[in-house]
Amino acid sequence: MPRAVTTFGPHGCQPLADYIVRQRWTYVLLAGALGVSERHVRNVSNGWTRPNAILRERLPQLMNASLDDLFTGSAIAEDFATRPKRKAHAS
Repeated sequence: MPRAVTTFGPHGCQPLADYIVRQRWTYVLLAGALGVSERHVRNVSNGWTRPNAILRERLPQLMNASLDDLFTGSAIAEDFATRPKRKAHAS
């Protein structure tokens, strides 16, 4: 069976991905425990989006790790609602 190819977003693969595997969580179970969507947990883990307030507040306690241990600096440098700057397209 072919392996799924995972691509990483602008923030890169987050250390959270390793914590999920080592602590034997799944994206679905973790999302359920936090009350967020599985898609958000997966996108955050793969660096496509920043963690929302719920993840920032509850995930460190659940994983027994600091926010800095779970995420790279670029992923937590700004709030979830802040969109990354986009390059201007030439006309």
